[in-house]
This record gives sequence, C-alpha cells and structure tokens, in this order.
Amino acid sequence: MASSSAVSRSNERGLPRAMGHLLPFCVDRYINPLTRAGASAQYVATTTEKEHDMSGVTKVSSNDDLEWYRRLDQDLLLADAIDQRHDAAMTVGFVRYGAGESNPWTVSYDEALIVTKGRYSVESGGVVTTASAGEVIYLRAGTDLVYRAEEESEVVYVSYPHWMAATEQSPHKDRLAEFQPVTDLS
Repeated sequence: MASSSAVSRSNERGLPRAMGHLLPFCVDRYINPLTRAGASAQYVATTTEKEHDMSGVTKVSSNDDLEWYRRLDQDLLLADAIDQRHDAAMTVGFVRYGAGESNPWTVSYDEALIVTKGRYSVESGGVVTTASAGEVIYLRAGTDLVYRAEEESEVVYVSYPHWMAATEQSPHKDRLAEFQPVTDLS
C-alpha cells in the first residue's frame, strides 16, 4: 500500500504533481498528430478515448481489422498492429505460420517473438531454438536465421527499431518484395 506521503504527491489522475503541466503537451504531441495524419476511424476513436483518460494503453488482437501480408505462395501471414504510423517507438504485430512453413531472414533490428499457439523455431548458426505457447525467443540485430513453424503457429513479434524501416535501410531490403498484401483471409 502506498504511503500517505506518496499519495499526497500525486494529483487526481495519479500523476505526480510535478508532471501535471505535461498533460497538454502529451495530448498535442502524441494524439493530435494521429488525427491530423488521417488515421483510420477505428484508431481515431481509440485516440479520442485516450484523450480522456491519458492512460497510454492500447489493446490489439490478431482478430482486429489489420493489413495482412503473405510471403510468396506460402501459408505464412504477417500484420503489424502497432508501429510508427501510431507514433510508437517499436513495432508489435502478429505472424501466422502453417505447419512446416519457414522463412529465411536477417534481422536488422532486435526482436522478441512471443509464441501464442503451436511450436515455433528459429535456426541460426546451426542451432535450433524452439518455443511453445507462452515462451519467448529473443533475437539480436544482425542475426541470420530461419523462422520455422514445427506445427501451425501464431506468434506476436515486437521489434525495435521498427522492423520494416530497419530492413528498408539494410542490404536485405529486396526481401521485402516477397510479401504481398492479402485481400481475402478466408
């Protein structure tokens, strides 16, 4: 339980009193640019809620209306859910792999892979690291690897800096052409 002195140093929003003057800056810096940039109606509605509570919390799901991409003709789909378009410092997204599907890649960014379904592996330097639902694989920038689904899998990825921007600046940027927008997920 917080001490009474800790409570007295915060305002009604739970912010330290010394930070109260930053509230107008936060609204202008982090929320208004999204509406000026023409963010989607769904995202603008979410940011409007943020203006009221200023929690800075965003919830996403792989079932949300996301822009999915398929790698070549594989059963391999990915979608960024939060990225620089949302003024975020990192990218968070979802990837779905059919059993046995793989993707050779070189990461130009740090990445955490959180397995939410199935068994998913990363092979690098002849070493295979496999994770199941509830486990995490961490990758350092510059790692040559092969992503592989041992069985049908879904993974949440978190990259810093933004994986797309980092890859566009890397010697491996041509690999991005392997991914094309999906018009029908059924």
